[in-house]
Amino acid sequence: MNRKTIIEDILDKAAHHHITTEELDMLVAKTRAVSLDKEQELATLKNLLQELEAHQHH
Repeated sequence: MNRKTIIEDILDKAAHHHITTEELDMLVAKTRAVSLDKEQELATLKNLLQELEAHQHH
């Protein structure tokens, strides 16, 4: 599953009013994992941007 599909799956499951505690715990864990991945990806992009900008000014 790609990240977009995972997020859509989480949103779809969270929309059900009769979600169990276990299902909600699973959705929270999945959402945390996706969030961590995005934070790491953003940090990598920021570092790359800083490196490129440093070379641009030489």
